[in-house]
Amino acid sequence: MWIALAVLKRFLWVTHPPWRWNRKQAME
Repeated sequence: MWIALAVLKRFLWVTHPPWRWNRKQAME
């Protein structure tokens, strides 16, 4: 079960990387 969560986290990390919206907020 935890493997599925790890895969989901990796997928979200790739599709929506934290540094993307962090940089966007910093510019605003």
